[in-house]
Amino acid sequence: MKKFAYLFLAVVAVTATSCSKNMNSASPSSMTVEQQKSILIFSPWEVTKYRQKGKNHTTDFSGYTFQFNTDGTLMVSGNGLMTTGTWTLNKETSNKHDDFLPHDSGADDNQMTLIVTGNAQMDEISEDWTIVRLSDTEMWLNDGNVFSGKEIRFSR
Repeated sequence: MKKFAYLFLAVVAVTATSCSKNMNSASPSSMTVEQQKSILIFSPWEVTKYRQKGKNHTTDFSGYTFQFNTDGTLMVSGNGLMTTGTWTLNKETSNKHDDFLPHDSGADDNQMTLIVTGNAQMDEISEDWTIVRLSDTEMWLNDGNVFSGKEIRFSR
């Protein structure tokens, strides 16, 4: 009977861990907007990568934290800056080309709009982004524009 109990506990532990990993690493396109929001608002984020036109500008964001709130506000603090912005999420089905520039837009893009001001760094990230990857610990965004090549990664 003890062997059965240990075996049962082992199976439950493995199953729980597997389910947890699958939910945490689900692709943004397989998540609802509500699931994405619940991941975003859990705790603050930091920029771990920012590239534009092939150049690494990650250090420009060193020391900033980004807190996504349930009411759609975004609190940014660090390096003497404390500012509030807004954020929205939606799923968009289209092949539109904003700004008349070629975009790498898929049939079901997961879009995030960030609007925040306060300094040049915040102005740079204030735009529409495509969510490439989203988990409990990382979020990868790009602007989908092949000419600017903006990419930002957040981590916890």
